[in-house]
Amino acid sequence: MRVLEIIELCTANQDHQFLKKQADSIKERASQEDGICINIYWNGFIDTDLSVHLRYENDSATVSFSPLGERVVSALKEYGLVRHTVWTQQLKV
Repeated sequence: MRVLEIIELCTANQDHQFLKKQADSIKERASQEDGICINIYWNGFIDTDLSVHLRYENDSATVSFSPLGERVVSALKEYGLVRHTVWTQQLKV
């Protein structure tokens, strides 16, 4: 199945440039993960809120957070509220 793991960070009174550096660091480390595509989106209205999207294929029948997703959550949670979800797309057999 195709998996989209979404990690959203909502911050208060944080410096956008500092968060951008953190996001760039996360993206650089994540790019070394085999088979995972990472994209980072910024809220169009609140420039200190961001959303990290991890896309990958999963052959397992169970749905769970990826180790990378858990590391990203751990890195971001000190900056504000973090929401972590997993979405799946069932592929036709």
